[in-house]
Amino acid sequence: MQLDQFFMKKAFYYLSGGGLDEVELSLLFYFFSKGEDCFESFLVQLKDLSCVIKQKDNIILDAIYNLQSKRVIKLKESQKRNSFFRPSTFALNVNQNFEEWNLDSVKNSMKESEVSTEKVEKVFKIKLVENKSLYEDLDNQAKLLVDFYIGFKGIPEHEKKDLFKDAQVLIGTYSFEASLFVLKHFYEKITSFSDLLSNWTSYQGALQKELQKIDFIEAKKQHDKDDKEFCEVVRKWILLSKEKLLTEEETRILEILIENSHPRRQLFWAYRFRDNYPNLKPFFQENLKCMLPVTTKGHPVKK
Repeated sequence: MQLDQFFMKKAFYYLSGGGLDEVELSLLFYFFSKGEDCFESFLVQLKDLSCVIKQKDNIILDAIYNLQSKRVIKLKESQKRNSFFRPSTFALNVNQNFEEWNLDSVKNSMKESEVSTEKVEKVFKIKLVENKSLYEDLDNQAKLLVDFYIGFKGIPEHEKKDLFKDAQVLIGTYSFEASLFVLKHFYEKITSFSDLLSNWTSYQGALQKELQKIDFIEAKKQHDKDDKEFCEVVRKWILLSKEKLLTEEETRILEILIENSHPRRQLFWAYRFRDNYPNLKPFFQENLKCMLPVTTKGHPVKK
């Protein structure tokens, strides 16, 4: 749920007097984009923040600790600044009690300023547009991981909620791509996301041994064969588009899949937007295991 207007107006008022540098302000606005969830403890990776804010890790790290020292955010005790430990993942939350914010440059001297408040609000809206994708992306990644796991293991739908929470922890610790890669290789052995998390090193070792045994020439032949078979499935769906009550846009999505030189990778992108194509739900479910989620960066459709 988005932050209410009263909270944001008060935040703009406090921030309009200064006290935070550009990186600190960008981080705070980014946390605000999470909505009311920013007040509860949530996980965020240093590398993701660096990518979104477009600053080096050490600069982001300093900004996080500065926000913590100014009491704008709260960190777990174990993650507070020390010279021996440099965390890559933070559990933090925004302090919603403005009275506790330690913005020395503006304390006891703030006067409501229509101009400065509007300026901060304008910056916030720009940053919100620039930065809103990461938390949405992390949630989408967690949902995708759960969907893959359920598809592989045949787990009942009602267990999705708990799996989603575990998936968030997993991709908060390791990357989505790495988690899914291991999952696709060992889904028969992996009993839960917690199992994968606690035995990550063991699964990684087993994965390396498997990869060393791969005949890459034969693997390429199998890859091409799988692409070809998948395209045949897509063509059948296109031929039956009227019978399946597909809209023009849904049919076009199928056409984009077979026009792409990597159709099963393109399927991964289409799947992420599956809620927009309700009549393709059976298609996505039937072909869940065909997807090749090579990266989380790219475009869902060709222009």
